[in-house]
Amino acid sequence: MKKIAIIAVAVLAAGFALALTPEEKSAQEKARAEAKASAEAWKTLRKEAEEIANKDFKGGFANYWHDSIDAAREKLEKALEDPVFKNREKIDICRQIAQYRLEATRDEKGAIAEVEKPFAFKDLSDDDRKYAESRRGDLRRLMGLDPKPEQEKRDEAWYLAELAKNEVKSGAYSRALNDYFKFCAERDAAYFKAKVPDLVKGKLAADEKSDCVRQAFQSATWNWRNRAGDKAFKSPAFAAWLVGFVDSFPNAQIKPSSADKFQYLRGFKTHDLDALSEKYARAVVEEAKDPNNKVNPNALKAAERFLAFCKVGDNAGRAIDACKDWLKAQDKADDKVELAKLLAEQAQDFLTCGNEAGARKIWQAREKIVPPRKPVKFACKWWSGAPHDIRGIVESGFFAKAEKTPLVYKYGDNLKFLIETDSALTGREMTTDKGEKFRPSELFAFCDERGVKFLLRQYLDNMDDIRAGFANAPGVESYVATGIDSPYHCIMFGANEGAEVADNFLTQYDNGTGYRVTQEKRGTLACSSLYLADGTATLVEIPWAAVFDSLPDGKNAWYVEFLNWSHGGMSLGGSISVHNRSSFAEMRFEGVDAKALAAIKRTLLLPARNVFRNSINPRSNGDAERWSDPVLGDQAFYLAKVKPLVEELKPFADRISRELTDAEVVEIYDKAGVAMLNFDYEIARLRREWLEEKLTTD
Repeated sequence: MKKIAIIAVAVLAAGFALALTPEEKSAQEKARAEAKASAEAWKTLRKEAEEIANKDFKGGFANYWHDSIDAAREKLEKALEDPVFKNREKIDICRQIAQYRLEATRDEKGAIAEVEKPFAFKDLSDDDRKYAESRRGDLRRLMGLDPKPEQEKRDEAWYLAELAKNEVKSGAYSRALNDYFKFCAERDAAYFKAKVPDLVKGKLAADEKSDCVRQAFQSATWNWRNRAGDKAFKSPAFAAWLVGFVDSFPNAQIKPSSADKFQYLRGFKTHDLDALSEKYARAVVEEAKDPNNKVNPNALKAAERFLAFCKVGDNAGRAIDACKDWLKAQDKADDKVELAKLLAEQAQDFLTCGNEAGARKIWQAREKIVPPRKPVKFACKWWSGAPHDIRGIVESGFFAKAEKTPLVYKYGDNLKFLIETDSALTGREMTTDKGEKFRPSELFAFCDERGVKFLLRQYLDNMDDIRAGFANAPGVESYVATGIDSPYHCIMFGANEGAEVADNFLTQYDNGTGYRVTQEKRGTLACSSLYLADGTATLVEIPWAAVFDSLPDGKNAWYVEFLNWSHGGMSLGGSISVHNRSSFAEMRFEGVDAKALAAIKRTLLLPARNVFRNSINPRSNGDAERWSDPVLGDQAFYLAKVKPLVEELKPFADRISRELTDAEVVEIYDKAGVAMLNFDYEIARLRREWLEEKLTTD
């Protein structure tokens, strides 16, 4: 019944609309033009006021003078007298004046007075009054004077009631209709298709220039972008229906633009919509020929690109030829960089559409232009008895003779650099973008009984300024993953002496180490720098206790990247973006024989025993001991799971001493060392398994 009533009102309104005299129609047109001019003027004024208000703003949590805010407020106050502004925009101006009073001097009384002014405006319509009430309510809630309104239960009946209480041709009805469109889109695609068309037709019958067609389109496309929305909105069939529906109305002014429809269709990664996409792409190109049409430049570029490639289909050979033809048409036939980019885009498009064979063929064509770069590999050599300090390391004969790996790959989208220099860069003379020569930073990695060490040597020509505090040594961002599938640790540091380390970002997941992290405050990372005559040296140390699950065994490798933020950014492995895991360099351990491995394990046995003993110590309320408490613990769990593990490991812990032979060290470590180092997390794992068993067993 409600639906019939709504349509009936629409038909009556349509009759009135048809009966308008020329004078009435002219008045309507004039009112629309004045409303548009008012909105545009407010948009310009708001931007100008914001620029004035922000002039003295210092950012962050700093204090600032409010002279500029006062000036912005005065500008808005004068604008209230400008006849170009309609009541709706004047309400917004008053609300912004109130905001400036709060920001400048916390003038709450004055702010409230500002949002009361609109109720005295002449010719205040019911719509304007509701809007003024909402803006006043926003301010009062911001100031804590009114509670936030409880969210109403908005079912279909609520939305239909909102529609029924307003005339179809009114602005209030348009807003309620837009809300109902969004509600329909939140339900599902079938519901949207069933409800929306009749409502759109009813509104257009009352107001032939209504924006409701665009509103309906926007609601549907919003749900298309919404990950949690109905999957049917993301089907090519619905997309074809939607653009067909909005195009079923003859008046082009009320519909989404050709660019909007084209970009919507291209969001579907399928060839099923190619024909429709081509239709709207041609419309975009055609409309752009008229300088009076405001066509989005990006949409135009995308449309032209699509038309150049839309006949490719699933044929990789045609895709390759289309790339070359496109560049030829752009007078860029010899631009290898652009060709490489186009081929990469086509390969990605083929892969997205499920054509892996075609994608590989296109990528092979690209590799003829950009030779695939071999992954960077370097060694982490064993250095027994290495110096503990940076100076001792850099002045040693071992360091002088050792091979260093230079940071020679330019960070970022460096396709032009790769094509011009090919892939063999090691040993090349490095230059800045201005052609100035520089010596790249070098990374030296080694390990000893205590852990893994990375020494980054930077060569700088402004050391006098750095020592005097007039300049900073370039910052460094590094990543260390202790295995191909292991989480990586991010370590960022400045190379100034005494600089702080940022080590609080890491990717982490349960890889059997109990989510261990490398951080200075936990003693699982150390980082320090030293000034030298021609640059700086920075030492990053990771003790074996932090990475006991990744000891050198002759087979495993670590994966490392260092980004030096000098000369536009130089990298070790060739990252084109930060955290670019696929470009990490491969680090292999060398010289870690059985004797060296035993030395590493010897240093880990005492920490392992300490972790174990602290866990079972009643004085420290250790993770193992607390489960035996009759009140706070769980004796059944302790007796069934924890106690057997304690009894299994305790004999090994009791044997640990300085007098152990290498063979005994290896035996104890291999049988119990990892379990003791990871003991607290082993108990957590046992507890989880225990609870799962208890809670899921009927």
